Amino acid sequence: MATSSSANPITNSPAAEAPTVKPGSANSENGAAAAQGPEKAGYVWKGPRSAPAPLPAEAIDGLLSLHLVLSGSATYQVGPHRYHVTPSSLFWAFPRQQYEAINPSPDHEVWVASFQSSLVDRVCVTRATRVLAAPEQSDAYCRQLTQVATRRLVLQLEDLAAPGRDAEQFNAGLSYLLLAAWAEYQEAGELEPGEHLHPAVAKAARLLSTQPNLDSLSQLARTCGASASWLSRLFRQQMGVSMVDFRNRHRIERFFELYRDGYRLNITQAAFEAGFGSYAQFHRVFRKTLGYGPAELRRRRSQEPPADPSVQSFVKLNDASASVSR
Repeated sequence: MATSSSANPITNSPAAEAPTVKPGSANSENGAAAAQGPEKAGYVWKGPRSAPAPLPAEAIDGLLSLHLVLSGSATYQVGPHRYHVTPSSLFWAFPRQQYEAINPSPDHEVWVASFQSSLVDRVCVTRATRVLAAPEQSDAYCRQLTQVATRRLVLQLEDLAAPGRDAEQFNAGLSYLLLAAWAEYQEAGELEPGEHLHPAVAKAARLLSTQPNLDSLSQLARTCGASASWLSRLFRQQMGVSMVDFRNRHRIERFFELYRDGYRLNITQAAFEAGFGSYAQFHRVFRKTLGYGPAELRRRRSQEPPADPSVQSFVKLNDASASVSR
């Protein structure tokens, strides 16, 4: 799965200017906080991967997140680990870990909640929960919940995702969800350990996902300390997708992140910024990945109502991405 420092972390709109309060007065800090009100300390969203929609980078980048699978199956690369998940699988991604879904089934659906570090630090104060405050973990964090435990968490997630929650209510519920999910996770059974990626494959995946203009796969292989043919073969074997298709998938995801509703950049501008070398290349990859062309995207977006900025659809690719062996 890219943010203006002047943007509100929840609404992605310019932050309001703080009121002027005389320094040193008894109400200086409390007065400013009351005037502005608390901000939401995370995100909750659910998604079938059925239609692309913009997902703010701040919703996941650098945040702890939990992922609860509702239906279907998929393989997730989380840092150096690969998790093969099915309904009721719960896994965690830590702030410094990138994660990617590989080969999700058409019916794959997952609840995701992310937590800002300030909330995690405030809530996770015991020895048992402090593990969640770490920026990254070398161990695998994926387990299989019971159906009853899954339903308990789903009810909390649905409640948090309901419209009309103010920030104070949302943050209280999100704090409870974090502790409840961790308790359910610790009670759950262990899954089989995920496959550990070869360091060259992990490095190649990281570079392909963070450098959209990277075109030379031979240069990429040299950077990873491997031959192009060997890396290409091992990458496909471990990731289940070719390096070219993996790169194109990330370019499509970056395109949607840049394009959003089309007000800042038009389709062609967003395509070039996403790393595509020509509109023809973008059009070919877009149609192959999504099953329809960019013009249809423009039509669909023009008919969409405004989305609630704090509850986002968790979608980066639709299920047609299986056609490129995602």
